[in-house]
Amino acid sequence: MGCRHGHPWDAGTAIALRQLGFQALATTSAGLSFSRGRPDTPDALPVDAVLDHVAEIVAGSFAGLDGAATFAELNTMFAA
Repeated sequence: MGCRHGHPWDAGTAIALRQLGFQALATTSAGLSFSRGRPDTPDALPVDAVLDHVAEIVAGSFAGLDGAATFAELNTMFAA
């Protein structure tokens, strides 16, 4: 796969991208804003809404994964 990271806009797409084999996920301001019917501008959403969104993406990224295996995988990815 050429691109090694995906840009989910919610927990469901985070899970889907992870299952497709993406090794990293990044948040997308446009994905969040547009999914809420807002423009992609710095003041379109309050900071708390953005932080809640990031927490949702993180939770979706690790849904259904074994904690110990995930920790081992992260150690391997960040070693060296």
